[in-house]
Amino acid sequence: MSDDAHPTGEERDIVVRVPARAALAGNPSDGYGGAVVAVPIPELAATVRLTASERFEIGDEAHGFDSLDALISTVDRRGFGDEIPSLVLAAIRSVVRLTDVRPAPCRIDVSTTIPRSVGLAGSSAIVVGVIEALARSASIDGRAQVTPLHSRRAVAVVAHAAEVEELGIAAGLQDRLVQSHREPVLMDFDIATTDTVLGRRCGRTPPLAPVPGDLVVGRRAPASAASGTVNGSLRSRADDEDVLLAMSDL
Repeated sequence: MSDDAHPTGEERDIVVRVPARAALAGNPSDGYGGAVVAVPIPELAATVRLTASERFEIGDEAHGFDSLDALISTVDRRGFGDEIPSLVLAAIRSVVRLTDVRPAPCRIDVSTTIPRSVGLAGSSAIVVGVIEALARSASIDGRAQVTPLHSRRAVAVVAHAAEVEELGIAAGLQDRLVQSHREPVLMDFDIATTDTVLGRRCGRTPPLAPVPGDLVVGRRAPASAASGTVNGSLRSRADDEDVLLAMSDL
C-alpha cells in the first residue's frame, strides 16, 4: 500500500492522495490482452479523507446510511446516484463483493484537481483512493493490515471491478494499476502469461526504468468526453478482426 495513506492525529483521519495518469504507449490495448506504459502525474490528484463516524456518509450528502447492509440494499434498489458519490458507493460495494472486508461506518470526503473527461483517469483516482482508505482504516488500531487489500494489484483489481461491473464503465486495468503503484509502470496483459489476483487476471508489471528527461502532458478541454463514449463503441467491436489486429500491433 502507498505511504500516501496515513492517519492524522487524534481524529485518526485517513488521507489518501492518488495522482492522475497519462498513458504513453499501448493505450487502449490493456483491455484486449495488450501492453501499456503509463506514468502518474503527481501535480494533479484526487484526495480522499476517511473519518470514523457512527454511520456511513459521503461528503455533505443529505442522507447517510445507518449500516453497511443499509448502504448496499439502498444501492441495489436505487442505483448509485450522482457522479462522485456513485464512485464512492461503487468502491465500497466492490470491496464487500470481492473480499471479506466489511468496512466500519465512516464519513468519506473527496476533492480533486484532476480535470474530468480529458483522459487523465480522474474517476479511477477517486475509486482507488476510497479503496486504499478503507483498507488502511482496518489497521488503525494496531491490527494487521487487511488482506486481500494489502497489495497494489489487489487494489487495482477491486477498483476496476467497481467501475466496470458496478457502474458499467468500459475500461481496462491500466489506470488503476499505475495509480496504485504511484510510479511509471509497464503493464503486460498477455492472456497466456497474466498473473491473477482475487481470481481475476491482473496482468504482469515488470520493472520499468525511470523515464528520462521531462514529460509534458497537454489536454484539450473543449474536446472532453466521458471515457465510455470513446471506449464503449470499441468494446462492442471487441471480436472484430480489424480491432484484434490493431490491438496486436499496439
